[in-house]
Amino acid sequence: MLIMDVDVVIVGGGIAGLWTLSQLRKEGLRAILVENRALGTGQTVSSQGIIHGGLKYSLKGILSASADEIREMPGIWRDCLAGQRKPNLSRVTVRSHSCYLWQTSAISSQAGMLAAQLSLRVKPEVIPPHQRPELLREANGNIYRLGEQVLSPTSLVDCFRQQFADLLFQIDEQQGLQFENNSEKQVTAVRLVHKGRDLLVNCKAVVLTAGAGNQELTQQ
Repeated sequence: MLIMDVDVVIVGGGIAGLWTLSQLRKEGLRAILVENRALGTGQTVSSQGIIHGGLKYSLKGILSASADEIREMPGIWRDCLAGQRKPNLSRVTVRSHSCYLWQTSAISSQAGMLAAQLSLRVKPEVIPPHQRPELLREANGNIYRLGEQVLSPTSLVDCFRQQFADLLFQIDEQQGLQFENNSEKQVTAVRLVHKGRDLLVNCKAVVLTAGAGNQELTQQ
């Protein structure tokens, strides 16, 4: 059996887990990530790849808690995509540097746009008719440009894989993993099978980023 000592084991290879791995390594912590399928499988690679800044959460006319919590995201990601901040995502394919929003004459639409313009870091900007995308050129109402980048999810996952290849461990999907707990029910180690070999990872903390799989893991 191979034995490894780390500070943190991250369980789940979607964007939440990959980003957490990057942040922990940046802080100098010994962290690894384990995943029982391909990186990004599920919600990450199936997503639209939009880096939301809170607009969709403010369309009811109020700045919700969700909108407030993520309004800094586009700026952070923009710096990472430019290679000016870790993680360096300069190799990620950017499908579009902005999204477009069609505002109708409905009161709810007007209120939502007002909330966005007053509260969000990334504010929607009205586009003159001649600059509109072709599909929206004849639309009634205002068309706004929103500086929320649209990325290729698969290229994003590939970028993380290239940077952290030595820290990514694929679990045997049939055998899964087992947590070892102390008398206070705190996880002190993780047992798993990687490339046909038994691996015992002693750790100080476990971070669950497995989405739907978290529920089963918490029952151990």
